[in-house]
Amino acid sequence: MRAAPLESCGRGPATTRGDRWLREGLLHLGSLLGMSVDESITFVEAAAGRAWPNCSNADLRKALDEYRTVAAIIGQSRRTPSSEAPDVAKRISLISGDRGAARVPLH
Repeated sequence: MRAAPLESCGRGPATTRGDRWLREGLLHLGSLLGMSVDESITFVEAAAGRAWPNCSNADLRKALDEYRTVAAIIGQSRRTPSSEAPDVAKRISLISGDRGAARVPLH
């Protein structure tokens, strides 16, 4: 069984408040796509190419880019616009800081 996902943030290179916030956001994005915490972590690890506790901010941003790709595919694959895809895309923009968006709670 994995260590608690956010408790592991203190080990390895991801120790800043921003890294923790980004990790929380990635887990939340996974939940919006129907993933469990373990599935979200596995997705991030696959995108980053390293274990969750060892992901740097740059690694986490790679995973965020992958979520952006998934959201775009979801939006394009539906004949009628998905009500979920715009929400996921909006959350990705907020998490990544695109267009100077203020950081807001994800819940």
